[in-house]
Amino acid sequence: MSKVNIPGDLRLEQKPEDLGLVVGGKNSESYQMDRGLVAMFLKLSPEERLRANDNAACTILELRNAYQQQKINRCRSKRST
Repeated sequence: MSKVNIPGDLRLEQKPEDLGLVVGGKNSESYQMDRGLVAMFLKLSPEERLRANDNAACTILELRNAYQQQKINRCRSKRST
């Protein structure tokens, strides 16, 4: 997985294409992005961005753990019947 580095002093007037955030063409994959979401994150302080990232990571882990637990519960219920 590749990371996209967005400089802290990025001006919102810049086009995402100029930053390499959007790729398109016949021979390459095409990526879609929500410009409003990017603008929202650029308005946040670095600490707020880190907090948002931590919250997202925790949510992903909770969903993954819940899915794994659901699979375990299904296997147990199949064995008991």
